[in-house]
Amino acid sequence: MTPGEGTKNAHGPKAGALLTERNPCRGSGSRTASLEGNGSWPRGSGLFPCGRGLGVVLLATQVKGAAATFFVFVVLLAHSFLYCGNDFCFAMKMRLRPGCINLFFGLILWLGLGAGCATGDDSGTSDGKSPVEKDAANPDKQASTIRFHMETESIGMGTGKIKVIRSAPVTLNIEKGHFVDEGYVEDAQVLDGMGSPRILIKLNTSGALRLQMWTVSKQGRRVAIWSKWTEGRWLAAPQVMKPIEDGVLVFAIDGTREEAERIVRGLNNVAVKLGNKPKPDKKAEQAAKKAKQKNAKNASKVARDAENGAKSDEEMFLK
Repeated sequence: MTPGEGTKNAHGPKAGALLTERNPCRGSGSRTASLEGNGSWPRGSGLFPCGRGLGVVLLATQVKGAAATFFVFVVLLAHSFLYCGNDFCFAMKMRLRPGCINLFFGLILWLGLGAGCATGDDSGTSDGKSPVEKDAANPDKQASTIRFHMETESIGMGTGKIKVIRSAPVTLNIEKGHFVDEGYVEDAQVLDGMGSPRILIKLNTSGALRLQMWTVSKQGRRVAIWSKWTEGRWLAAPQVMKPIEDGVLVFAIDGTREEAERIVRGLNNVAVKLGNKPKPDKKAEQAAKKAKQKNAKNASKVARDAENGAKSDEEMFLK
């Protein structure tokens, strides 16, 4: 779109129609003026017609030019602070006056200190807590992501190599695009067991269909699983031995139980936020927590009573 076309569109089909303005070059007479083909006013019109005075009729394009001119004037005025009398403070001949040097380098020092403060160590927050500590203090606001990538034999723009399991790295060639993410998660749990902690992921109906579709013809291949919480890494790469039809995937992770619990808590929070999971009942959770603590306390008391009874029996036997 040319400047002329833009002006015509802005002012309607009759933007090039005759516009009447006072002509300061001809006294009280009036003249007519129209836009030229290139979208500009004829010579002598606009901000300074005939080199003096002010035009009465101005378009946005003329105001823009005037504003640009004024901006250049301000920039030049700012540069005038580098002059001291008739000498240029920062000339090639280095004819500098002490006052200019102090002002110039004082300004540089002030800007440098300001930049240093702005780019300082931001590992903590204003209250002195690290991001990990702040995350742990708000479990209800924690969030986690999870991505399923299928192993592939093809090599191209849509594939890439990764390494899974830090203690004994395994290199896999996977599809860069994931086929399941946290948006399909309905529930997540940490399962107890020997060795590494395990995570159970249950997908909603849409996620279950996608998982089934991707595992029907991929038997023998691995599903590389990536997650991000307070950090991000590849968690596991379980091998697909048969089609997964129920939307449930269980896998051991390359991490600690604390990390597994944090990942699961974040996934469940996201599921509640997206409506994939009902909002938990706080009162029921607190009641269950108190019951668990009470049971643990009773079990500890029973164990102590049994230990004391065993000691009493032993003392009686020795007598």
